[in-house]
Amino acid sequence: MRAGRARIDLEEQKVSFAGRQVPFDIAPETARRLLEGLDDIGVTFQAEHAIDAYERDRERSGPVTTAL
Repeated sequence: MRAGRARIDLEEQKVSFAGRQVPFDIAPETARRLLEGLDDIGVTFQAEHAIDAYERDRERSGPVTTAL
């Protein structure tokens, strides 16, 4: 017996198989990440400019006072 094929459409939120279409719910952020191929690191890299600005702004001249 040959296994059937299924098609998953994230944008339309439907699974198609055996002549049927079944809707499904998925969180918008999860769908966006899947469609854009992003993992947690990829999402973080999207904020790279903000992270760089934060690191630049927090740099202080003078001695380090946090080292023990």
